[in-house]
Amino acid sequence: MHGSAANDECPVVNRSVPRRSFEALLLSSHPTPPSLAEALGEAGFDADCPEHLYPYPVWTRALHAARSALYPELEPCEGLFALGGRFARGFRLTVVGRVLRAHADARLGPERALARLPSTLGAGVKGLVMEVQPTRARSWQLRCLAPSEEADFYAGAVHGLLADLALTELEVRVVAREEDAFELVIAWAAPALAS
Repeated sequence: MHGSAANDECPVVNRSVPRRSFEALLLSSHPTPPSLAEALGEAGFDADCPEHLYPYPVWTRALHAARSALYPELEPCEGLFALGGRFARGFRLTVVGRVLRAHADARLGPERALARLPSTLGAGVKGLVMEVQPTRARSWQLRCLAPSEEADFYAGAVHGLLADLALTELEVRVVAREEDAFELVIAWAAPALAS
């Protein structure tokens, strides 16, 4: 197993979210849509005077408010997946995201990137408990202790984080949901050949 143990014996973790995660949602496009800044403000994030850390419920409210503001035409699950991809693109632009990306060179391959997911996603949400493990060639499973209503956001974020690796037929999907946990399957075809 890679990452933090996510099982029934795991204690409840106090999660918090650094401002860089909110900034990742804002940085992913310029100019920032006014509806997004307003939605994040209503959820409890003030972009003009951000705090260093936010309680996890503020993050949850912000995700759902941002999804409604940016993707009102999509079903909630599809909108959260798209928002997760947007988050991944924006997170690459943060200072921490640039450092993590420098250490996650595409030459390392998807297996090493997946093994590092707990620390990569942990940089965006402190106290996020998850484990990742290979299930067969080019297929991994991720189990996360977080509200299952956020599973599609994390699936989109994982998809977005792996996008730089030139994987063909990359698929990240939610395969199980419990009240406070979910599982993703991450699978891809053979690596794309460089031309």
